[in-house]
Amino acid sequence: MPEFETIAFFPEGYYPKLLEKAIEGDPEVKALYPHSGTEVDFTSIIDKRKAFPEARRQVLVTTLLKQYGNLASGSVLENIQKLAEPKTFTVTTGQQIHIFLGPMYVIYKALSTIWLARELKEKYPENQFVPVFWMASEDHDFEEVNHISVFNRKFEWKANTGGPVGRISTSDISIVLNEIRNAFPNESNLEKALEIFQKAYSENANLAESTRFLLHHFFAQDGLVVLDPDDLAFKQEFLPVMLQDLRSEKQGQAVEEQSRKMRNLKLETGIHGRSPNVFMLNSGIRERIDRVEGGYRLKGSGKEFSSPELEEKLLANPEDFSANVALRPVYQEYILPNLAYIAGPGEFTYWYQLHPVFAFYGMEAPALLARRSFILADLKVREKLHETGINTELMFASETELKHGFLEKSKAGNTIENRLPELGQAMEEVNAFLYKIRHSELKEIKKAGEDYQRRLKAISEDYNNRLLDNELNAATWSKLWKIKQRFFDMEKPQERGLFFMEEYIKNWTFDEKVGIKPVFGKWPLTLVWR
Repeated sequence: MPEFETIAFFPEGYYPKLLEKAIEGDPEVKALYPHSGTEVDFTSIIDKRKAFPEARRQVLVTTLLKQYGNLASGSVLENIQKLAEPKTFTVTTGQQIHIFLGPMYVIYKALSTIWLARELKEKYPENQFVPVFWMASEDHDFEEVNHISVFNRKFEWKANTGGPVGRISTSDISIVLNEIRNAFPNESNLEKALEIFQKAYSENANLAESTRFLLHHFFAQDGLVVLDPDDLAFKQEFLPVMLQDLRSEKQGQAVEEQSRKMRNLKLETGIHGRSPNVFMLNSGIRERIDRVEGGYRLKGSGKEFSSPELEEKLLANPEDFSANVALRPVYQEYILPNLAYIAGPGEFTYWYQLHPVFAFYGMEAPALLARRSFILADLKVREKLHETGINTELMFASETELKHGFLEKSKAGNTIENRLPELGQAMEEVNAFLYKIRHSELKEIKKAGEDYQRRLKAISEDYNNRLLDNELNAATWSKLWKIKQRFFDMEKPQERGLFFMEEYIKNWTFDEKVGIKPVFGKWPLTLVWR
């Protein structure tokens, strides 16, 4: 069974400073987004969310059932139906729809949301809590989702698109599956693992539907509801907000003012305030709308509209418009009876920037919580660290600090360096005695003693400098550095470089969600030894 080690500190550079300060309860940071960090008053959030309109609940249920079709069953079907009830609330995470479910942090997001729903049910048993995965199906940055890495080999899906990635046909993704098959002919679990992906992409029309199929396959028993926001019914609901966004510049100003407060606290910011915050689909391409004198212009094609023309197009065809990163959270909160958003480290930053935007639209901001992070490591790695005497905290340090720590441990066999302090103390005592009995010879003896200590120190330093050249130490350091790069790399955390496909091939039954269990508490990072 896996063993879990909570990392009870923030590794330097692993998380934004904002997230660290929020979790530590910094009062100035808390003032910028009161319902964030770890101490969240869900009682008050639930009370306010009870006012969520019944009509929107009906649209939500009807639209989700339509999106799921025959796929809806068991716990998922029950959860969708519960959303019609006034005492049912959602907790949500969102993510771009990566092929093959992408890096491991996508899985961690889904699990974190499921765990929060369970935790809230235990605390507030009179209510129902539904975990929701919001697919960023309208995003148009295909290059962020079209590749995976498996056993250090990169595989890329080549498709021509400038529109919403969720609408891309998956008819030719079998090419990538075959490339993976051919690359690892000796992997015994490979074919069994690829079955579900083959089924998902061949039996569904596009990337959004395929991704829902996969998430449903792996998380249906947990009741995870997968929502596609690229839907006419949802956008018709959201029309009043999109119209208000087109007509006003104040929401962008609110973001910039919040960003200024954050920068004054030396906190990171991720986005710039702008308006409007909607894109338009033009000839299949998703283009940003810029405000210009007399109306609007599409960035890319350069096509221009007067204000009445664009509003008329929005009212007639809301499916041709979509929210940008600053408006998407508002869209989410508008169509869902939502209590909390589970954010990744980067999202945490821009959600802070958007807090006043909710107030601009007369809405309550949801609680903002950090998703759980995990480092999946082999038990053999732990044994190796124990052999070297290096602790986990030092493994998160820089290369220089880690090397220094390793050398300090290696110096344990350096008898000269270990005895130099004792030798110095002994000579001082001898000199003090000589001063009393043979004062005249003290100067010469003292000088000889200092020369002797200097020569010993030089020999000791030379020994230390040559430690890594020592065959045994060099081999140990090489292994230690490889462990650092694979599991404890601050520049590229494992959760971003390790893709779900690889884990699934190694453990295609997906037992206990690849060996991860619910982990709660203050610290978001857990080390899994397995």
